[in-house]
Amino acid sequence: MWARLTEACGDPCSVPAGENSVRRCLRTLNRPAFSLVVVLAAVAMVGCRRDPVDPVGEGGAPEIRGPVAIDLVDRFPAARVLSEHSKITFGDSADSARLISGWDRSEIQMGNGRTFTWANAEASELVIDLTSAEARRLEMRCWPFRFPGSPDQTVTLIVNGGRAGIATIRPSRRRIYFDIPEGVLLPGRNLLRFEYGYAGSPKTFKPGSNDRRRLAAGFEELSVHPTEAALETAVERVVVVGSEQILQGPATAVVYDLIGPRNGLLSVEADFDGGFSGTAEVWLRPEEGVAKRLMRFEPGGPAGQAKAADLGDMAGRRFDLVFAVSGGGGEVLWTRPRLHGQAEAPNLPVNVVLIVVDTLRADALGVYGGSARTPRIDQLAREGVVFDRATSHIPITGPSHSSMFTSRLPFQHGVLNNARTLSHDFETVAEVFRESGRRTAGFVSLGVLHHDFGFDQGFDHYGDSFSWDWMKSADEVLSEVMTWLDHSFLDPFFLWVHLSDPHEPYSPPGLEYPRLRVLHDGVEIHQITADGNGEPIHLMIPAGRSRLRLELVDAKEERMFRLPSVRLLGRTFKLEPSTGLLGPIVSDDNARNIVKTRFPAEWTIDNSGRKRGGIIKIHCAEILSLNEVRKRYRLEVEAVDAAIGHLLDQLKARGHTENAIIVIVSDHGEGIGDHGLIGHIEQLYDSLVRVPLIIWSPGRVPEGLRIQESVSLIDLAPTLAELAGVRPPKGAVGRSLVVSWEREAEDIPVVIETHRPEASRDLEGLLWHGHKLIRWSGGGGEVELYDISADPDELVNLAQERPDLVAELSAQLDRILAGGGRSAVEVELTDEERDQLRALGYVH
Repeated sequence: MWARLTEACGDPCSVPAGENSVRRCLRTLNRPAFSLVVVLAAVAMVGCRRDPVDPVGEGGAPEIRGPVAIDLVDRFPAARVLSEHSKITFGDSADSARLISGWDRSEIQMGNGRTFTWANAEASELVIDLTSAEARRLEMRCWPFRFPGSPDQTVTLIVNGGRAGIATIRPSRRRIYFDIPEGVLLPGRNLLRFEYGYAGSPKTFKPGSNDRRRLAAGFEELSVHPTEAALETAVERVVVVGSEQILQGPATAVVYDLIGPRNGLLSVEADFDGGFSGTAEVWLRPEEGVAKRLMRFEPGGPAGQAKAADLGDMAGRRFDLVFAVSGGGGEVLWTRPRLHGQAEAPNLPVNVVLIVVDTLRADALGVYGGSARTPRIDQLAREGVVFDRATSHIPITGPSHSSMFTSRLPFQHGVLNNARTLSHDFETVAEVFRESGRRTAGFVSLGVLHHDFGFDQGFDHYGDSFSWDWMKSADEVLSEVMTWLDHSFLDPFFLWVHLSDPHEPYSPPGLEYPRLRVLHDGVEIHQITADGNGEPIHLMIPAGRSRLRLELVDAKEERMFRLPSVRLLGRTFKLEPSTGLLGPIVSDDNARNIVKTRFPAEWTIDNSGRKRGGIIKIHCAEILSLNEVRKRYRLEVEAVDAAIGHLLDQLKARGHTENAIIVIVSDHGEGIGDHGLIGHIEQLYDSLVRVPLIIWSPGRVPEGLRIQESVSLIDLAPTLAELAGVRPPKGAVGRSLVVSWEREAEDIPVVIETHRPEASRDLEGLLWHGHKLIRWSGGGGEVELYDISADPDELVNLAQERPDLVAELSAQLDRILAGGGRSAVEVELTDEERDQLRALGYVH
């Protein structure tokens, strides 16, 4: 092996001056051999290095005091490795994760087809990653939201909490600049906040508009110069070498989240290869206080520069330690980076992580006897408490989350359907945790949980930006979560992560979906995937009439398809069905008024104005057999289990699970053929209202315990509050479930309900003492009664046989409902928002 290295690179100890052996090997060998060469070349460097010399600028070698408290090579797997990311293209899916708050979903400019994003609040925030604190120029391409009589729009830039300048955004000149002095932007993650002079609503100034957003400015691009070297991704060149060294490439930062030891001292050696042209610095960024540079290394000095920095004042305090390498080429080899001293026993805060998986049936998971392979959720269940009889109060996303957050029943908080706003009169669990000093963040995957509907109450950061579709995959949501977790210091926190992969349209990753050609006047302009997820397509539309056609790439496909939404945006455009559309589906899966086709299908576009650009938005999905629905639902559950496993791994790697409460729950279940239903909302059977509930918190909850008593989602907020040592939300009607493992719990009646117009009828029910009553709201209609323990599938209606029990349960339900409720605010939806809900199966 050594002979092969010497043959490829020459004798490492006889490399000509100005060229380091590591650099030469990296140039000489192919990338697949990279890891092997790095290790061997580093060994060669260690063997050839002379005795360490005095640190630059210091009188003698660093005095090492105390034992090694933290070996940063050992800690490297938990570090965050950042590439310089100093340019953001608004609308780019990768960059969207860097938009922290105050941003709308991306749009396409009608005139040029480029993407942009509106700032939709009085302030908006984003993050960029840098590897030096040098002076830079920030350039933005943006324009103001204008309306009759609007003043000049101003933007104040705040960088890492400090004001950096103010500028006027002008419609005629779309580029603005800020010159940022050295030391304001820092190595690692930087928070940029923009505060605007005003934010206005289009609805106020456009008669007939339903656009409720508050817009400040449109952004197309942001960059921090210089960017040439910065845009090179070098994360792959940060690797551990042996047991004592880390090799770090240019334009990268390695960030450690640490708690300082007593009598702390940092020591490290730095070596450069001959091609290195930048600087290597070590920065300390405290949780509270001012960041400072601890060390600076530059090429040209003697080999093996060794330095030390006193960290005695950081004992017991949390801070980021940043190893930052700037420049356009070359590598830095850090040797024996260590913190000496006596490690503090940290007083870790309690982090709370609430993971809600939309439409996840309890019986889909392995821990509940399901057929899906869910090893990560099952493992968490084995180490925590599993509630076998957890019930959702309503099988609709928005109302169910309202109950989870406020600990109130749907008829009490008034959010009975999606697109109703949760009143600020109700205190949420997020508000309680923010009051307790925790940072709060929520990340949602469905547009029905948008902040317009009041679900952002209590969250410091609310990740509800969507490109144009009202659904995001778990990968997209977790990318945003990781960006938030990586930003500065976040402990203690309350984190809500909402995932929707098992939700319609049942499009698990890894399957091949039919492809469709989109033709305009016979010319193919785009191809889309028939997986139920929508895509916007930009096209130029001539004056007069033209034809839009959809056809299968594989003409042999004989499956039926549905088109929940085909919409053409533009004031002068009209889209009319022509051929191939077979009419509405009216079936048990509630896909009413959704056009079906076998393709090809055509529409006529009528443009009453001049030639101009437009955007057509298409949702298309296969019409699936029942067996295929069940198969794809299972695959979606397995995919979301893997995503949750990735989230748990990332939380653990960052040290956030050392003293944490983690909950996995669903807002409601899903019908996959049970009682003739595919979907949810319509019924109150267990397939829709029985949900998984798993609580993990070593030292707070028993390990491997299963609770058989009936519990419900209004119990969740009081339970989290007691476990975390805070009060429950004001007016909570649920109970803390800690009682379930401390003593025998009382069997509490559980109210269930669903409502028009999303359901076809108003239903209400009660689950109590192992029986379930279902009746029409307001009387009339069939009454149903089931013995859940003897008939878990709810196939035998006992209402005629047990009128006494029907009367008893009805009287109990009446007493609870007599407590009264309130009406939530109905939100007037735009046609586009109705299309989004229709694509998700919510409106007809």
